[in-house]
Amino acid sequence: DNKGVFDFNDTSSVSTIANSTSLNPTSQLTIESVVNFDGNTNDFIFEKGDVNTQYSLFSHNTDIVFRTYHDGDGTYNTLLETKANAHITNGVYHHIVGSWDGSTKRIYVDGILRASASKSGNLVTTSPGAAVGRFGGTTTGYYFGGQIARINVYNKGLSAAEVLQNFQALRSRFGI
Repeated sequence: DNKGVFDFNDTSSVSTIANSTSLNPTSQLTIESVVNFDGNTNDFIFEKGDVNTQYSLFSHNTDIVFRTYHDGDGTYNTLLETKANAHITNGVYHHIVGSWDGSTKRIYVDGILRASASKSGNLVTTSPGAAVGRFGGTTTGYYFGGQIARINVYNKGLSAAEVLQNFQALRSRFGI
């Protein structure tokens, strides 16, 4: 639309991104988004690599999930917060951030820290590329329903002050 917002239809809308070294951080990571959920319970905002093999930010049933895969773990590491506790409402834009500074994973919603957990170890980042609006890489499923207005991937863990600054800069544009 005229605000640069992409509509996703729950069934086939996706934006794929070719693999790039800029999407392969190993020691820190932040996925920042501005999204408006339509009520579908399983919505992938962003995922790098095939499902559950690298890193992602998504909605699953009643939760917001920030998932990463680290060297030596043998499986993915999940941090989640319920949408209810994070005050996420369908049909309203929200600034959702998953951040990992090399030692702690955090989920922020609308500038407020909602969940955190200790996590160390380098991220696994390989090919394939990423996807906005569904499972990543070559996998399909969990299509997003609603609008995704912004996706940023950083090779650093944003601090609470940086997350809040970004939220404050975006909130009036999207009525958050």
